[in-house]
Order: sequence, then structure tokens, then C-alpha cells
Amino acid sequence: MIDHRASPGTAEVPEGTLLETATMHCAHCNGITIRNPSRTRERASCLKCGGMYICDNCAIIAKQADYIHKPYQQLIQEIYKQVSNG
Repeated sequence: MIDHRASPGTAEVPEGTLLETATMHCAHCNGITIRNPSRTRERASCLKCGGMYICDNCAIIAKQADYIHKPYQQLIQEIYKQVSNG
């Protein structure tokens, strides 16, 4: 939800308006993508993550030869473990 009812707004959500729309979270970077109903290009998904959605940027990175698969949840767990172990 983007609420510009009491702010100057932006080009996408003008002043005095409220936008409430569907979003998706990328399994690799946890970025939020607003669904574009006019999109014709297929959305990427990661088979290693059980077919979960990944954003266009992460899809490009995942195609690189030296790519190491590390979804967002795994990264958070590794950081938590490092902090817990001091």
C-alpha cells in the first residue's frame, strides 16, 4: 500500500491518492515487486528454491557461470548463526 493522501505524491501515485496492489517477494534478495498485469514476459522462478519467484535482477545473476545459490532465508540464517556464536 502506498498512501499519498496527505503528501505531494509521485508520478506513479499522485497527490491525494492511495494505491493498494498485489506484490511479490523475491526468494533470493527479498526485494518487493509490484505485479504488472500488462506484463507478457514470463516471471523467473528458482527450481532450487522449490519454484519460488525471483526478481529479474536475481534471475540474471543466477544465470552466471560462477553463481552460487544462496537464497535470502539461508543468508539470514547464516548471519544469525554467526551473531549467536559471537
